[in-house]
Amino acid sequence: MISALTDAVSIIMTPAGVLMLLAGSVVGLVFGMLPGLGASQAMILLLPFTYGADPHYAILLFVAVMSSASFGGSLPAILINTPGTPANVCTTFDGYPMARRGEAARAIVVSGLSCLVGSIVGAMALFSLIPVISHVITAFGARETFWLVVFGIAMISLSAKGNTLKGLVAGGFGLLLAFVGRNYVFPGERFTFGIDFLYDGVPMAALLVGMFAVVPMVFLGAKRSVVDTGLAEPTVLAAGFRSQARRGALDVWRYRYGALRGSVLGVLLGIIPAVGGATASFVNYLMSKQLSRNGSEFGKGSPEGLIASETANDAKDGGALMPTLAFGIPGDPNTAVLLGALLMHGVALGRPLFDNNLPMVVIIVLGLVLGQILVSVFGVLTGPFISRITTISSYYLVPVVVTCALIGSYLFRNNVWDTTIVVIAAVFGYCLTQFNYPVISLVLGFLLGVEAERAFIQTLIMSQGSYAGLFEGGVVWGIITIMVLSFLGAWAINKRRAVRAGVPVTVTGPSGAEAGETGDAVASDMQSVSRSAAGGGASSNGEGQPGEELPGEEQPGRPRLGREQRMATGFAAVLLAAGLAFFIGSRGYEGDMGLFPGAVSGLVCVLLVIVLASEMSPRLRTALAKIDGGADAFQANGTSDLSAAALRKHGRVLAWAAAFTAAMIYAGFLAFPVMITAYIWRTGRATLKPALIIGAAMAVLLVVFGTAAPTMFWTGALPELIPDLLGGGRIPALF
Repeated sequence: MISALTDAVSIIMTPAGVLMLLAGSVVGLVFGMLPGLGASQAMILLLPFTYGADPHYAILLFVAVMSSASFGGSLPAILINTPGTPANVCTTFDGYPMARRGEAARAIVVSGLSCLVGSIVGAMALFSLIPVISHVITAFGARETFWLVVFGIAMISLSAKGNTLKGLVAGGFGLLLAFVGRNYVFPGERFTFGIDFLYDGVPMAALLVGMFAVVPMVFLGAKRSVVDTGLAEPTVLAAGFRSQARRGALDVWRYRYGALRGSVLGVLLGIIPAVGGATASFVNYLMSKQLSRNGSEFGKGSPEGLIASETANDAKDGGALMPTLAFGIPGDPNTAVLLGALLMHGVALGRPLFDNNLPMVVIIVLGLVLGQILVSVFGVLTGPFISRITTISSYYLVPVVVTCALIGSYLFRNNVWDTTIVVIAAVFGYCLTQFNYPVISLVLGFLLGVEAERAFIQTLIMSQGSYAGLFEGGVVWGIITIMVLSFLGAWAINKRRAVRAGVPVTVTGPSGAEAGETGDAVASDMQSVSRSAAGGGASSNGEGQPGEELPGEEQPGRPRLGREQRMATGFAAVLLAAGLAFFIGSRGYEGDMGLFPGAVSGLVCVLLVIVLASEMSPRLRTALAKIDGGADAFQANGTSDLSAAALRKHGRVLAWAAAFTAAMIYAGFLAFPVMITAYIWRTGRATLKPALIIGAAMAVLLVVFGTAAPTMFWTGALPELIPDLLGGGRIPALF
């Protein structure tokens, strides 16, 4: 081991090794910051350029990219409430409120140090757990994997306090979207409606970009700037970067035990293939909230909540590498790309790797830590400059972020129609957010849907068609027991907190709060949560219509359902119709092709009937709130502003996103500078000069990009005007 460590250090400390570390850290930071992109996309783009290179240096580059992307994704999550990667969604819950208070630098330092702690623990675990990892992996067969998927969706839905039913509905729809097209479980196409574009399924990058990058821009575009100076204390705003950095370091030290607990949990979840990746931060966030004495502060700008998200997010890399190196089973998309790089460079896995090429293992471990150190130091030192982005007008940020999101979604598959999925996903995600269906539950169901169906079908085959086979084994019952205890524990804890605070269970309507400000932890999902005051009074919306009265109160002459309630009821009815369409469609497939989709869609329809009834009945909403853990406020029909003025502003941004997409399809990437200029000039009512400057800067970047990589540059469907830059592209057929 000592000789392997010496050999690895000698390789890393060469000029080429240091260059690979620096390059990987910078690339990972940049791709992590860009919404819709991430470590896997960066590694895929770099893969051809490393062909023929020394395997040690090439793998060091990839590991540095993988290690640094997580911290890169936390920067936009903190500063503009837009997670750079799906795993950084939890970062927005507390990082963004801290930035709105003027503590962006403090949040960046907390994030950087937390990522470093997680990486160190993950790297250490990679060494210490290798001897026993085989026993852990072999204990999880098909039925155990199936229940792990159910457990993950249930935990995320449970965290949507007061809205567990809606969380389960959203998770169910995520599973249904995963069944669209063909996959390695069933090669035949399903639910494509004759659209050839959907033959390979709903594009993952486009769905994630629409849900996590464009939806926040819809709410941000309705405001003038990112920072709400009304939420910031003058003493905090006056504090310099050094003062905030010192406070951030002290925060990590104060909650050091929570950071270690989150790191260990991240490693354990990362070990489990196809489950541990993005789930680690959500599960640890929920667990930390339940265990913390200050759990009520989570979602309001709590450093402890930010630490919980970041430590687990980075520690899972060390866990995910264990099955990858030991058995060639990638734990998440990043390690899947790394696996391809290892195979491309002729690196043997399993016992040959640890017996004959141990320095490579040490290089991977050191690359995780050193890459994280470099990116954390760079991010912290540039904090005063990076944090200034919070003072930029939203009119400048929105078009640039939407542009990067659309380009990223196209680059994932080089199919221009993927950008239309971005807009569709953004509209759907916006509606889910407005009516308080947790978006992350849908995304988690989508990411794990194929794996869940594979495990379900394999279990039935092994049990010769008996559903009792799903409940066999001690590990299965252990997972079920933990899931049941989690529900009961969360119910008891929430009810005790409500009793101690003296807050009655109430039914509230929309508060008019802007989305993406503060939130109730995972339940907020980039949206703010309206909370009733102690003793509860009626809230009002942006149009002056009174919110729904408290249970038991009567207001003569008032219609049974207000406008917001009618909108929520209508959206639930649309979801029910979609669920029924999936259920009816699943009946038309032979054999097992329609079995799991039929079961999921049937359960979703049952839950939606209950949700639909609750939207129309205040008494039922109150009863569900009591059953749902004694929540202090049950959001029956949304957490964002549903006033006509707000809807007009949000609709305007969505219309611009659609216009960006249409212009890109016709004129290619070079349409973006024109659209950016038009957006800033018209929407921001700014002078033409700054709009032209930003548009020209984007044009230069795109021309350089198109010249360097013309095969990935979409030139547009109009007649060719400039070779490889403007016109001449062929749009793939839809049908």
